[in-house]
Amino acid sequence: AFVSIEDERFYSHEGVDYKRTAAAIINLALNQIGVQREEFGGSTITQQLIKNNVFTDWITGESTFGKIKRKVQEQYLAIKVEDVMSKDQIFEYYVNLLSFGNGANGIATAAKAYFDKDLKDLTLSEAAVLAPLALSPVRQNPINHPEVNAKRRETCIKKMYELGFCSYEEAQEAFADDVYTRIAEIHANKKPDN
Repeated sequence: AFVSIEDERFYSHEGVDYKRTAAAIINLALNQIGVQREEFGGSTITQQLIKNNVFTDWITGESTFGKIKRKVQEQYLAIKVEDVMSKDQIFEYYVNLLSFGNGANGIATAAKAYFDKDLKDLTLSEAAVLAPLALSPVRQNPINHPEVNAKRRETCIKKMYELGFCSYEEAQEAFADDVYTRIAEIHANKKPDN
């Protein structure tokens, strides 16, 4: 689910996805001249791991030069990280160091927080709820903003099918799952100290 919506070429690039970087730059330039397009980033999972854990003092309103400088540094470090770590190690660090909102840090904690399940027991539908939280654990929160999360979840499931991570039947089963009612019920039944 995460690879599908965050970095579909994760297993084939060497830390930097130059195709996605170029597309993000073109998209940014078009937005700057008034051609409104949906914004997306060019960062790979490896770059996001570095940004979230090395460049922790970056700010939302940083200057264009500051952002470019940080992105170049992220790309350099991503290539270096991929020289010494396997893809599975990088991915494991990535999902275990992410904040998923509601006090859930790491994917296993998120599985418990949102679904009261062990990570290994998550369904495709549930994984597709958690993956959007990498983008924004606040705006994509399935408890507070289920309608926003649902749009990104749908994109995630479609992308998983498109990339061959699930069958057509599995995707249809995930689409049909009333996952947000289940999340609301689990959240309502939690004790305040949990």
